[in-house]
Amino acid sequence: MPVLNEAERLAQTLAQFGQRVADVIVVDGGSHDRSVAVALRTGARVTCSGRGRARQMNAGAALADHADVLLFVHADVQLPSDWMDALSRAIKQGAAWGRFDVLLDSPRPTLLLVGAMMNLRSRLTGIATGDQAIFITRSAWERSGPWPDVPLMEDIRMSNTLLRTVGPPACLNERVRVSARRWEQRGVVRTIVLMWTLRALHSLGVSPTRLHRWYYGARPAFESGVRPGRIIVFAKVPRAGEVKTRLAATRGDSVALDTHRRLLEHTLSQAARVPGVSVELCTAGDDTAFECRHLAHRFDAAHTVQVGQDLGERMAAALRGGLDRGERVVLVGCDSPVLQAADLAEALAALQGEDDADAVFAPTEDGGYLLVGAVKAVPPIFVGMRWSHSEVMQQTLERLESAGLRYRLLRTLWDVDDEEGWKRWRALSASVDDAR
Repeated sequence: MPVLNEAERLAQTLAQFGQRVADVIVVDGGSHDRSVAVALRTGARVTCSGRGRARQMNAGAALADHADVLLFVHADVQLPSDWMDALSRAIKQGAAWGRFDVLLDSPRPTLLLVGAMMNLRSRLTGIATGDQAIFITRSAWERSGPWPDVPLMEDIRMSNTLLRTVGPPACLNERVRVSARRWEQRGVVRTIVLMWTLRALHSLGVSPTRLHRWYYGARPAFESGVRPGRIIVFAKVPRAGEVKTRLAATRGDSVALDTHRRLLEHTLSQAARVPGVSVELCTAGDDTAFECRHLAHRFDAAHTVQVGQDLGERMAAALRGGLDRGERVVLVGCDSPVLQAADLAEALAALQGEDDADAVFAPTEDGGYLLVGAVKAVPPIFVGMRWSHSEVMQQTLERLESAGLRYRLLRTLWDVDDEEGWKRWRALSASVDDAR
């Protein structure tokens, strides 16, 4: 599914797949909204690519090299309830590729007619559009090659290639519901005339780049223009007697060390799921066993060392490195078992543009915060702060407000620092195991 700024409708679109497909891959083209976070929260596999539907769909197909059938669905398409049965029947009957009929989601008779004409035209010509949810078998994909890397009319070019190399499509009667927004925004008659004109010009050899400019009124933007993102996982080196000391007081150094290691791995694994960002493991302590270096390598992260006297200085120094490179930086601790990749993506999305937050936080139930992100230096929150008490978050927000800085709060998390948190974590793990 190629996506660009579709956060409002994405959760509903992805929900239709449920557990019925082996893999749901969302390819983001540089969204400025929460699209990546929304997709991650649904459990989809998310990656990034250069902007453009063809590029994005090719990137997704490259990740789905294990799949026997590829289904390409736009973010504003709702499949029929029996889509899986219909697709399976077509494949069993020998279809190498195909598409669904389309129904525009508007009660206007004119748009119902438009949908019917799109379906008829497709049956007569063998040309499928992206709105019709095109499916292609693995063997057909290998024969036809990837989607043509053009900014417009990639579906027509792909259809022509499949017609030459594989044959005509299976035209399924089951209908997908497609957003009528472009028809309603531009006007039905104007959109029909424009689309037919573009198709005619395309058949005459006019370049897709020029057609894209006429259709959208701008040159195709293959790059997202989004500032690069960085996630810094802040952690102590795993050493017995030096980590989770409050938990160690009741459960011993061994349990405390194992807890720290498992939570650190969990945090790194979630950071690794966020696409298109750099991940850095920044540690404090003696790593003579090179455990952190190996851990960073395992999760494709850089390894750095914390610099500074107190926690505030170390956090400020870590953030400053990324900010100096023009990055959006999110710094996260490794104490919460409920932190998810979507939380990290939410934080990065909050720092997306000039009109958004200067800083973002994920508060914790004990009055502190697990995550802090920034798009520029925010020194008031780190200098002279007394850490590890129940009013850290409140005092931080007061300092931001006094400095005239904008902030956003994410959902509140809980962490594992002591016996109570450890028992809560154990109960959570047991319930997850039972659900499986």
